[in-house]
Amino acid sequence: MKFIKLLLLFFTLSSCLNTGVKEIDIPVFRFDKQFHSITELNYNEILGELESEFPQLVDYFISDVMYIPLSNDSIKRSNITLFNDNSDVIDFNKEISKSYPDVKEISDKLNPAFGRFLFHFPDAVIPEKTVFLNSYNTTAINSFDNNLVVGLEFYLLDKNSFINDVYEYQKVRYDRKYMIADALEFWLSSSFWNSNEINNFQEELIFKGKIMYLINQFIPEEELDVVFRFSKEDLMWCTVSEHNIWNEIMELELMYSEDVEKYYSFFNSAPFTRGMPKESPGRIGNWVGYQIVDSYMNNTDVSLQSLMSNNNPQEILLKSKYRP
Repeated sequence: MKFIKLLLLFFTLSSCLNTGVKEIDIPVFRFDKQFHSITELNYNEILGELESEFPQLVDYFISDVMYIPLSNDSIKRSNITLFNDNSDVIDFNKEISKSYPDVKEISDKLNPAFGRFLFHFPDAVIPEKTVFLNSYNTTAINSFDNNLVVGLEFYLLDKNSFINDVYEYQKVRYDRKYMIADALEFWLSSSFWNSNEINNFQEELIFKGKIMYLINQFIPEEELDVVFRFSKEDLMWCTVSEHNIWNEIMELELMYSEDVEKYYSFFNSAPFTRGMPKESPGRIGNWVGYQIVDSYMNNTDVSLQSLMSNNNPQEILLKSKYRP
């Protein structure tokens, strides 16, 4: 009898774990491998296959990502083959192929994350495909024709030959563990941006807090440092300094400020957040916004749809009862 009860408990727990995720399988496309296999000998064949599967993707990659001239077909052919023959390009792509022989691990994380998004927002648009390429440090995450575009070279850490050209505080972001959170932030922000009016600090604070809250809901297996793309030390600093951070925001009179220059570093990469101690990370506003939204959700028990459809940041702040 005890065995049967335990078995029933097991199935109950299993069904609970499986709720809230719609089963999806977003196809992946290794554009990086196909494009960089183009030579003078197979140019027409490989290019034809690429343009058949993804019309305009080659031109987008060459002109919008790589900024290589495409005046006519002859120049296009010459530039593509010369580019692929470049020794630095060859070495860089070898490193990507070595670090990412396949993308199953990435796909296995993206599918349930977007599955949770679709479960809670049935009318949402999710990527038709995930396109992997080597953008040569021009874009980590982007979209093209309703497809998610991932620049794999951004997630090579010290194996990225360009990493010495970036500031020290930016280097942490080159870790592959942040890829899924980066992809979700890009896609979710793009999905909800037009339905939100963002003209001041408070509006951006709550909007970014909503996005961080959704990311945390959609990748529940990840720690908060991954959700925020902070080092563990930076996350600890925020936690310990929460009261002081909030007081400083009040003293700086930022809440209703429309001066983006004053609060830009609160929501964008920077060596530290302006107005805060030098030990603070950039983008601290994302963390504060999350704390407010998390408190709001705990105090109101509304659905994720209701959260995202509430475009009154002042109401969310007041009902959150946020008192660090």
